[in-house]
Amino acid sequence: MRLSHEENLPKGDMVAGGKYEFFVVNVRSGELKGTVSWNNEVSINVNGLKPGSISQKQVFSPKGGIPDTWQWSEKGRSYQLNAYGDDRLAAVVISDYGISVIVTSTSPDSWKW
Repeated sequence: MRLSHEENLPKGDMVAGGKYEFFVVNVRSGELKGTVSWNNEVSINVNGLKPGSISQKQVFSPKGGIPDTWQWSEKGRSYQLNAYGDDRLAAVVISDYGISVIVTSTSPDSWKW
């Protein structure tokens, strides 16, 4: 996994295929507006997403050699975090300070808060 902020770093091969999903977490002090997109291919409408809540999941299809970029339309911010074989789920976290992405192989249903 490689991290960057608004860079286009190369991505290596992906070994596994399967279903990949992402969702948005709002940790801002107010409701969200706009959309959150992956590679300008699939988006989640986050208009009205309240603080402390999450969106529905959206399927995306990462591929080896193509960097994974996440963008929030409201602020024009983007973030690159490459998903690989076992990274089945991506949480796109939007705060008052910007956007970040966390990838995991586990489901939120198994997370303990």
